[in-house]
Amino acid sequence: MRPCRGVRTDRYKLIHFFIEPQEFELYDLQADPNEMNNLYGKPGYEELTAHLKERLAALRAETQDNYQYKPTGIPLRPGVAAQTESDLVKHPQ
Repeated sequence: MRPCRGVRTDRYKLIHFFIEPQEFELYDLQADPNEMNNLYGKPGYEELTAHLKERLAALRAETQDNYQYKPTGIPLRPGVAAQTESDLVKHPQ
């Protein structure tokens, strides 16, 4: 799994994959408990998305989360030398 941060309410979960290319996922946990339908960027969810992004930023400030991802090159799984955490980063062609 790529490094990420997230915030959730009783009903919604917003996930921010913060290494390039940055991506977001938004799920309605009540209607979609298995998180199969990403609502991020879909019409009608702009206000909720903005609110959850603000909450995530506030939590980062509150907890002094200034983490900056730096790949280590350490294998993700023992015995699989070719796959490292930096292999997970999608590089534009």
